[in-house]
This record gives sequence, C-alpha cells and structure tokens, in this order.
Amino acid sequence: IFNGNFINGVGFRSAPNYDLTWYTATTANAGIDLTLWDGKLGVTADIFQRDREGLLGYQVLTIPGIVGADLPQENLNSDRHRGYEISLSHRNRVNDFAYNISANIAYTYSMTRDYARSTLGNSYSNWRNNNANRYNEIWWGVESTGVFTSYDQIYNSTVNYGNGNMEHLPGDYIYEDWNGDGVIDGNDNHPIATRNNSPRINGGLTFSAEYKGIDMSLLLQGAAMSYVEYPEQLSTPFVWQNGNILSMFLDRWHPEDPEADRYDPNTKWVAGSRPALGRPIGTGTAVVRDASYLRVKSMEIGYSLPKQWLNKLTIAGMRVYVNAYNLLTFTGIKYLDPEHPSDSYGYLYPINRTYNVGILINL
Repeated sequence: IFNGNFINGVGFRSAPNYDLTWYTATTANAGIDLTLWDGKLGVTADIFQRDREGLLGYQVLTIPGIVGADLPQENLNSDRHRGYEISLSHRNRVNDFAYNISANIAYTYSMTRDYARSTLGNSYSNWRNNNANRYNEIWWGVESTGVFTSYDQIYNSTVNYGNGNMEHLPGDYIYEDWNGDGVIDGNDNHPIATRNNSPRINGGLTFSAEYKGIDMSLLLQGAAMSYVEYPEQLSTPFVWQNGNILSMFLDRWHPEDPEADRYDPNTKWVAGSRPALGRPIGTGTAVVRDASYLRVKSMEIGYSLPKQWLNKLTIAGMRVYVNAYNLLTFTGIKYLDPEHPSDSYGYLYPINRTYNVGILINL
C-alpha cells in the first residue's frame, strides 16, 4: 500500500536456480566366473557400487529471513549403494546317481554421503539427526530390560518414566536409562536395528538329484538383517476387523478381578507375555524383532516310468510326482510372516502352503 492505494506488483515466490541440472551416477562392477573340474565346482562372485552425485537438496537456514524468498533446489546431495554376491555350485554323477547343488548369498546396503542441512544445536542432536556419511534405514529406539512385576517395583524405580511413574502398571516394559539422566525420554533413543523394506542379506540353496528314474528337487530361501516391529498392541484390538482379534493378544497381563481398579496397589495381577491392553509400548527392543528366516520354498519328488513299460501303451513318457510349496518356515517370530510388513499387524492373508499330486504324460 502506497499513499493509501493498493499497488499491484510481481515478484519471485522463490529464487530461481539457473544452474540446476541432472544428477550423475557412476557405477562399477567387478566379478569372477569359474567352472572347474567339469562342473564339480562353479564359482560366481560380484561386487558392485553406484555413486550418485548432484541429488536435489536445499541450503537450509543459510540466509536470513529478511531476504523474503526461499532458496531453490540445488544439486547438493549424494549417496552410495553397494553390494556383494557370491554363488557356489557343484554337480556330479556317480554311476546311476546324478546330483546338482548350488547356493547363493547377497548383501546390499545404501548410505547417504552428502546431505545439505542446517547447523544442529548440540552434539547429541548432531549425532541423532545428521545423516551425512551414515548408513540409511537406522532404527532408533530404547532398550528394554524386562517388565515391572509389582506396584512396589514401579514405586521404587529410580528412573522416571513420566508423572512420577504414577501411571505405570505391572506388565509395563522396563527401559534402560541409556544416557543416565534418570528420565526415560527421546534422549534415550539409540540404534537398535535396521529399518528396511527388504532384508540386507538374501540367500538360497537349490538341490536336485536323479537315480534310476526317481528325481528330487529342493529349494530353500532365506534372509537375514531384517527386522519388524512386532504387533504387541492395537489401539482398539477387540473391535479390529469387525470384532476379530488375534489369539496372541489374549496372553497379556490383566487383573485377576476384571472389575478391579488397575491403579489400586491391592489389585492382584495375572502375568502374561504382553502388557495389559491399552498400555503404551513405544518403539524399542521389546517390540522390534529379528525377522530372519529360512523357508522350504518348494520340494518335489517324482518317478519316470521305464520306457519298456510304456511301449505297450504307445506312450512316449510318463512321470508321476508330488510337490509342495511353502512347506516350512523357520523364524524367531510368531503370528507374522517374516516377509510381510509389520505395519499390517499380521492381518494379512497368509502365504498358502500348497500340495500337488500329478501325472505328466508325453504322447
């Protein structure tokens, strides 16, 4: 407004960047591929790396507010993806028995190298929030050391969980005072696992064999360095999905008398494997579980009838077989498939275990 009148004007909502350009990627791969002794030993190994430069970012808090414009995106950031993979194989024949076995394992990770950011106010904040030169997908949380088993244990605790621990109940988790200040809060968070959408380590093993018309094949699949947040609680577990509830939530701490006051020191409690319903659990080692697994993905056994048996039937070949998929899974977690995301809380249709019996005829 000048002299009491509105004056139209034009200006940049943010400053332009005329030097903005594509980011660049530099990739490298080195490998070896060997087959020795007529296939008795095969080795394949690879190492790869991809560096990206010039990823978009903002120069945060590097100019005063009186400038009146936001800084544009610039080619400021960079990251790195690296991985290793190795595969071993062996095949052989001993008279009528022939077999083939192979195994592979792969490890991949990513990290942020350069990351434009504002100056952080203290050393802890810099350690906690500075992503530069750090692996990605760090899972931060508190360390659980057990559960409170009585009101006396809660009242005599030297660590403050908030409000003088007056809101704590038997069955609630005990957390480590990681920074030693006598209070459990966000400053006790530290790296406890890897928060990733896919495992860092994947592997598998295949085996096949044949002996006088009998054949067999086996596929094992596995993964490691994968973690999920275990579905300890739901906000309203008894009304989830129209009243259904997982049986895992029934094994919980609860008052012996359902009508008793939870906060009455004379209330007697029945122990369980999980806190009482409605209790806060936070994010920590109590609920973050190792989702490593080994799965018998497929298994098949078959028999090919001898040709002399089939000549009278004018059939070129016949094979009968039985197979199974997702036969067994070995893992340290319960009620969850280790390949499912933890935010689904187990309410996903499970992987089918399938059995088949068949006959294959060649005319």
